[in-house]
Amino acid sequence: MRVVIGVGESVTQTLNQFKKDDNYTVIHLDIPKKGDTMEDYEAGFPESTIKSAFRGTAPKGCDALFVVYGGVPENGILLRAIEMLKKKGATISVFYMVPSVSTLSTREIAQHNLAFGALQELTRSGLMERFFVADIEQVEGMLENIPVAKYEEYLYSYIVANFSMINYFNHVKSAVHIPTEIPTGARICSLAAFDFESAPSDFFTLSHPTTRHYYFGVPKKQLEEDGSLFRKIKEFMKSQEQKGVNNAFSIHEAELDNTRIWRVSYTSEIQTT
Repeated sequence: MRVVIGVGESVTQTLNQFKKDDNYTVIHLDIPKKGDTMEDYEAGFPESTIKSAFRGTAPKGCDALFVVYGGVPENGILLRAIEMLKKKGATISVFYMVPSVSTLSTREIAQHNLAFGALQELTRSGLMERFFVADIEQVEGMLENIPVAKYEEYLYSYIVANFSMINYFNHVKSAVHIPTEIPTGARICSLAAFDFESAPSDFFTLSHPTTRHYYFGVPKKQLEEDGSLFRKIKEFMKSQEQKGVNNAFSIHEAELDNTRIWRVSYTSEIQTT
């Protein structure tokens, strides 16, 4: 069971999507307003409220994912909250959503840059396991014909569904697994979702990736009967070769109508927006 944690109103829609999956325990830290800056929230850190929220729902040694939306002042409590869970032996990752920077105020941009950089540094140091990043504008470009009334629901459903698929593949036995070593410091990650006929659609374009893992989700019938599938996958992987990047892949049975491909790219380089 993975514990998903978010702070403030900005992550509500994302957390609501995680709540639909019984494999996640969701903790929404909806704390009282402390001010307009991250410094205000850090100074007024509600320790008793956070301890109460974690008690029972975030047990010792849990696998925790912090969902973070950039630019909001509530992110000022993140480092203390992460430290509290770390003392309980938790394995911690971050899923950071980069907002549309053009819509942010000067102060919000500064808050985004501070949190974005600090959380990556902590992850790269080994304090946290992974730092996943998604650019909201980049993901929006993958979606078409979204009704205005359901815009946020569609957007965050798409993000969470693809993240959850990769999380699922990482916890089940694969039909085929061709591994490669991920460098110790390569903890900063981006996702992509696509198929054989389309180019990879990255949720965030990483600078200087060192490793990529491709997950092939294949319908059961095709996995059992398609004699050309493995050759097609190997030919596809050959087309993905890039100098300086090590590729791995795995093939999984999935409840799909057609084969889909997911990719996680890894780097040790601090990213900027």
